[in-house]
Parts: sequence; C-alpha cells; structure tokens
Amino acid sequence: MEVIKKTAVLLTHNNETRDEILKAFENEPFDLIVATSANELDGQQNYLLYLIDQDIIDATEELLVPTHAYLVVLAHDKSFESARRLMKKRAYDIVVVPEEISQLHEVMQTVEVSAVQSAAMIDRDHLASGMVGGGRVLGFYSAKGGRVRQQSPRSSLST
Repeated sequence: MEVIKKTAVLLTHNNETRDEILKAFENEPFDLIVATSANELDGQQNYLLYLIDQDIIDATEELLVPTHAYLVVLAHDKSFESARRLMKKRAYDIVVVPEEISQLHEVMQTVEVSAVQSAAMIDRDHLASGMVGGGRVLGFYSAKGGRVRQQSPRSSLST
C-alpha cells in the first residue's frame, strides 16, 4: 500500500493565527510547512492539507489547491455569506480562529482517514488494471460452471 505523506501548509499574515495553528499542530502527525506568500502555492506541491487565512483567499483571484488536497480556511468571524463564498472556492472546512481552533484536530483526523482510504482505492485500482502479474490472467471464473484453477507456470486454465 502506498504511504501517505501527511504534510500541511499554512499561509497567513496574521502572527496570532500562525502561533495558534503551530500550537495546535504540536501533537499532530502532520508535518507543517509555513508559507509566506500565495505565490509559493502553485499547485505543484504535494501537500495533503492547506490551511489558508480567509484574508488571503479573498485577496487572491485564483488559488491553486490540487484536487486531492483539503482546503481549510482560517476565518475570523462567523458569517454565513463568507462561508458560502468560501465553500464555492472549494473549502473543505472553515475554522474560526481562535474560537474553533479545537475543531482543527477533528479536521486533521478526518483528512488522515480519507487519505488512507484514497490510497487503498488507488492500490485496488492498480491491482484491477492488470499491471500486477504482467497482464497475465491469474485466475478464471466461469458463470456456466466447471473447474476453476489458478494458473501455474506449467499449466493452462480449464473450465
């Protein structure tokens, strides 16, 4: 099974928010990278979790977050209109800092479980693609009945 690298990136210009997030990540299984500008996020990185301040998202016309990643917006107020706008920008979750900082732990657990499940799906897809076994048929099933044997190097399949 593929090993999922649990890396998160934080992008905020607010020092208090940065300190709160760094403190929240102290006992988490994620490596946290602190980015200094939106230009550093060109969509080519392989971060699993993006933690981006709402002010930066509002100021950036298009933020490149890969489709496999989770975007968590760090908001400063509880506004329904803001939440709707952020969800349209593909936010997975919105955490109001500092009041809801404890919610971040739950988000990280959910993201971690989802990443493991996604890796398992990729492995199953790889197995089903015929890439395993060099494209040879390793077993055969007939709906009409008959004997089912696994192919060995010296035998052929029979039904």
